[in-house]
Amino acid sequence: MNRFARTILKGLAVFIPSALTIWILWRAFVLLDRILPFHTPGFGLLVLLGIVFVLGLLADSWLAGPVFRRFERLMERLPVVRLLYRSLREMTEALLGERRPFQHPVLVRPWTGSEARLLGFVTRADLSEIGKPGWVSVYVPNAYAVAGQTFVLPSDLVEPVDIEASQAMTFAMSAGVTGAKGAR
Repeated sequence: MNRFARTILKGLAVFIPSALTIWILWRAFVLLDRILPFHTPGFGLLVLLGIVFVLGLLADSWLAGPVFRRFERLMERLPVVRLLYRSLREMTEALLGERRPFQHPVLVRPWTGSEARLLGFVTRADLSEIGKPGWVSVYVPNAYAVAGQTFVLPSDLVEPVDIEASQAMTFAMSAGVTGAKGAR
């Protein structure tokens, strides 16, 4: 694949999720503003936040929990929907849920003997299930982008970093301009 095609694909990888997120939120706000009995701009946002809050309460309740689990099983059975739903659910859980894989910042040696290091986050500490015992997976975010790369490498090429995860993510996403302790 030539450089132009790769650049287009990377652009699409950033554009599509961003555009879809903005479009979905905008459509939800417009719809709620339209169906509400009074027309106060932005009130749809408050209603949407209320709906999301109630869904969070229901998801934790013993009564509605089984309904949500049934809905998830249905989404997992539909071939094309399964891929989209699972990806969105796992990314949402990773960023907002109880399971936060981006909590262990590390420096990664890209190859043995290299002095260079990449700042990343351990997403799996044991890869025995894919036949790589003693190996880890590390996500390295791209600067100024929503994308990144996942590296699978021996654990001896990874060293922990004494920095808060949020500072490490800010540092990586800003291309090292902000986020680390002592940074301007």
